[in-house]
Amino acid sequence: MASGSSFVYFVQPVLANVAMGTVFLISVAVGRPLIGRLAHEFWEVTPEMEARPAVLRLFRDLTFLWAGVNIATAMMTFALLVSLPLATFVATKQMAGLATTFGAMFVTVSLSLRTARREGFVAPAVVP
Repeated sequence: MASGSSFVYFVQPVLANVAMGTVFLISVAVGRPLIGRLAHEFWEVTPEMEARPAVLRLFRDLTFLWAGVNIATAMMTFALLVSLPLATFVATKQMAGLATTFGAMFVTVSLSLRTARREGFVAPAVVP
């Protein structure tokens, strides 16, 4: 805000998304997918659960997903920022960002639940 430039103000979250996407990718590269650490905040994950190949694969795949979401959000935001008037950018960015995030959340929960059911952590869904 001190610069008085709306571009500088709105490009900062783009850089933050690129940094976060990079952190997710690095965590996979070093063999400690970040989603595996975050999973403990949402579900009681025992060391035995974590050691299963399907769970390790899930953590890796979801970490790639969220790396992609962060980088895609950065790219989308930057493209909108340089191509739209400010008022249109603000409205469009919010809607596109929410759609991207909710879509990724749906994929995350769906894949996690499918893996949990396949591994016997939760009962299969019963369809009447």
